[in-house]
Amino acid sequence: MLWASTGRPRSAASFSGGVFAFCPRRAAARIETAPPRRPFPKDWKLNLQALPEGCIFFLRRTDAKGQATVLGHRFPVDANWPHRLVRAEVDLTRKRIRFYALRRRDPAYQPLLNEVHYEFPKRRFHE
Repeated sequence: MLWASTGRPRSAASFSGGVFAFCPRRAAARIETAPPRRPFPKDWKLNLQALPEGCIFFLRRTDAKGQATVLGHRFPVDANWPHRLVRAEVDLTRKRIRFYALRRRDPAYQPLLNEVHYEFPKRRFHE
């Protein structure tokens, strides 16, 4: 509960109602100019026993040794890139993680720093 200036409790919904009412109006211009979404495949079936495929992207900051933690594991990125921002692309199909340098000063320049082998754990989900 939130306390009003009168000392009476107020709910979070009543406190933030004006803020949440403003958000859709503010985002309306971006929503209208967004590209159309593709329809979800009608013949798609959930298979919890299949290994995941595709790419997952992470933004990470390296530590003092130039290592980054991704998916609970620490990977070497570049000893000359300590405490810096990197983009980690986890390619589950090719079993690799690629680390790219990111800079505010030059956001278009993203050189590859390191590429490491990664295998997704073969733990199965229970249905």
